[in-house]
Amino acid sequence: MRDVRIYLVLFASFAWLSSVIADPNVDDYIIYPVETLGVDESSKLDELIRELAVNPENVYVSKRLNVDIPTYWGATLSASGFSKMKGHPWIEDIFPNEPLVEQFAEYRVQHSPPEELRVISQPPGPEPIDRYHDYVYRSDLQKPVFIYHAELGINANHIDFAGRQVEWLYTDRAKATGHESETESPSTRAPGHSTCTASKAAGKIYGSSRLATLVVVKMPDLTPLSTGEVFSTITDHILENGRRGQSIISVSWGSKAPVSIEDHNRGVHWSHWRRVGRQVGELDALSIILFAAGNAALEMDSLGRDRRDVDTAPAIYAARLAITKALAVSNVDNRGRLWRTSQSVLKPDVSWKNLFAPGVQIKCAAHDSDLNVRIRTGTSFAAPLAAGVIADAMATNQIRETDGVPDIATIITYAQGWKRDVGGKSVIWNHVDKANNPPSNILVQSLSNETLDATVAVA
Repeated sequence: MRDVRIYLVLFASFAWLSSVIADPNVDDYIIYPVETLGVDESSKLDELIRELAVNPENVYVSKRLNVDIPTYWGATLSASGFSKMKGHPWIEDIFPNEPLVEQFAEYRVQHSPPEELRVISQPPGPEPIDRYHDYVYRSDLQKPVFIYHAELGINANHIDFAGRQVEWLYTDRAKATGHESETESPSTRAPGHSTCTASKAAGKIYGSSRLATLVVVKMPDLTPLSTGEVFSTITDHILENGRRGQSIISVSWGSKAPVSIEDHNRGVHWSHWRRVGRQVGELDALSIILFAAGNAALEMDSLGRDRRDVDTAPAIYAARLAITKALAVSNVDNRGRLWRTSQSVLKPDVSWKNLFAPGVQIKCAAHDSDLNVRIRTGTSFAAPLAAGVIADAMATNQIRETDGVPDIATIITYAQGWKRDVGGKSVIWNHVDKANNPPSNILVQSLSNETLDATVAVA
């Protein structure tokens, strides 16, 4: 009996289905009649439209009060149906029912922001940063975007996260060790580091993103048992929640020593980092990944070579061509000059995978107070700042997509920004122009961050 019912339904719908299958180019159209159309002609035109419509019951008719002739019709037509309607003597015009009005960009202003936020919304031009008092940013959310902050959690009670969209994602090891709480896991080496870096990505006071949802990916510590699964945890979550192309990963920790992942030079923890690299490769098809470049530029490796080039894991994967959407972020001062401890991607064939963002004397949320601010320096804080800028560009459709994932060429072009200082780097900019962030005639206090010693904050 069940098979008979299915047969009858298919038979009754055969004519409609066959027309769609034969001509798959189906679209919604708006049909305007000629202004001289009479009542009888209008009735016949209505019959013709319903005859050619893919679904006659869904034909829409717009009429004015006490006027017999429609203002226009709306109908779904196949390509063949459209060709029969086009040029009909009773039809003045017919065209696809596509949006005609562009959504205008909207902006908001944060007064008296941290200096680094003034820097990233400063438009290109000769005017000094002293003439830009505010943080101006886009506020017209056009699609949801998620910043996955992979570290030790945050102080969720800090005012910087109040009112922000925050989700929590716990690794299996966090669950197994009893760290399923909305707090920052204790750290003897860098207490408060995780709250601070998350604050720079998406805090409402100190963060660059005001549109993205912050996903706090919490590990209990930064040991191999934890770091070995964090990227696969994020991959699974993105796939389970349908967030491909809507996610950006921010990572502000790395190995203490240089890491080699080459077969001919198997160093300490080679197997661990090799497998972590495979997990990063899986994320490459789903999201953008930003790694802190590292703070060891003034150090030497075991062979006496300087460490200006990125050499810690997982940041080293940003220097791999095969992993296209992983980028390393170096820190500059607020004038755009590379900070002396910051590592960079120096290999010519992959140097384009290096971004530069403010990361000297930045302000961020404290882990041990709900109101206090911390001041920090390092690539750890430049990376989430850049992640927030890119996330909001994604959320406002300023970055083109390729196969449903943000296009790496557009991201690089967007994020490279412009040079603030002669001899400096191209510092990330959120693309708010002078029309929406005009310089003031009143000078504010000049930026000054030239004397602070860098805090090596990458774990």
